[in-house]
Amino acid sequence: MSTRNATPLDDFVAERLPAWVALRRDIHREAELGFTEYRTVAVLADRLGQLGFALRMGSEVMAGESMRGRPAPELVTRRAASAAEIPGGAAVARALPDGMTGLVAELRRGDGPVVALRFDIDALPVNESADRAHRPAAGGYRSANAGVMHACGHDGHAAIGIGVAEWLADPRSRWSGTIRLVFQPAEEGGRGAKPMADAGVVDDCTHFFAAHLGCGLASGRIAAAATSMLYSTKLDVRFRGRAAHAGGSPHEGRNALLAGATATVGLHAISRHGEGRSRVNVGRMDAGTARNVIADHCLLEMEVRGETEAVADYMEQRAREVIAGAAAMHDVTHEIEVVGQTIGGDADATAADIVASAAAATPGVREVLPVWALGGGEDAPFFMRRVQARGGIATYFVIGADLAACHHAVDFDFDEASIGTGVAVYARVVEQASAAA
Repeated sequence: MSTRNATPLDDFVAERLPAWVALRRDIHREAELGFTEYRTVAVLADRLGQLGFALRMGSEVMAGESMRGRPAPELVTRRAASAAEIPGGAAVARALPDGMTGLVAELRRGDGPVVALRFDIDALPVNESADRAHRPAAGGYRSANAGVMHACGHDGHAAIGIGVAEWLADPRSRWSGTIRLVFQPAEEGGRGAKPMADAGVVDDCTHFFAAHLGCGLASGRIAAAATSMLYSTKLDVRFRGRAAHAGGSPHEGRNALLAGATATVGLHAISRHGEGRSRVNVGRMDAGTARNVIADHCLLEMEVRGETEAVADYMEQRAREVIAGAAAMHDVTHEIEVVGQTIGGDADATAADIVASAAAATPGVREVLPVWALGGGEDAPFFMRRVQARGGIATYFVIGADLAACHHAVDFDFDEASIGTGVAVYARVVEQASAAA
């Protein structure tokens, strides 16, 4: 627990927190899915530009050939148009072709380390609760985009990123070198980090830090390193059969829906691996055209996960075998497309120590933990490994935040005071990394 008296940074956080909360609520109200975060990027770019950050975006910071699970072109077009309401938004949208909604903001102050901070900004395909007990609904900032919701806290991450930018641009902040803020699209589904890493946005970085709000850690607690990130592969499976009259000639049909249903049951029956946690989930099935027509198509959106790369590979191989077997059983064809991926990542002790020291110096932080088991998947390790392979250090930490419901739930919400905690910890991380260089 910190016993330190308030500093200019802490006074700054207390003064600016209401503005960051308002920003979080604005982004929450206009939730956008991965690779369609046009309005969000326009809002962030406008604020960062005013602070004096040099901006790069779109194809400058994303390798298009590494993008998986791209959204439908009509959705991209619709969301790109939404950016026009933001000052300079139309120009920003033009700089983000084909869903390349990555944004990098950089500020230099003399010689020193190159420190990258990553903030993910995408929402989820979740229909947000309208219950008046749900604070966003009661407060008037429930998502205005039907079926899309910030149900994981990435709106809070974006607000933290702006808060950190404001402090680092303030003359009272004590740091030198280069600060690079990476606002990443499409973390959900493991799609956004790899295209940015492959574009080289962290190749010259000496330090890399990323964090997540909540994850089961209570407000006032910080974990300096996350462990137990699951490897995962996201798959779209398409079965194709032959339509026929369901009453008059069902024998002439080839039922893709039955193939999908058989595969779903078989996938969830895959034997779990004895050498680590393993997961499988079919999250969506879409099939057929009418009740009296044998379904000639079926789409499964699914994923497999594993605690280690070997366990994840086992789950994916078994899944592919189950899918092929279901297709053969019902005499239909099938295609499997990989639409996303996450990998594991190991924190560097030196980077975790910087986070722990920064957190211990932050008022309101009651406990600093060395590690916290994340449990889910993350694509930030694509950045971490890229930095580490070039001699830099990295960690992924957790900012405690009390939650109204679990991540990805329709009534998810988090303690907004944790935005201020996140800004203060990140700011001290940068200053301590600079001082240690």
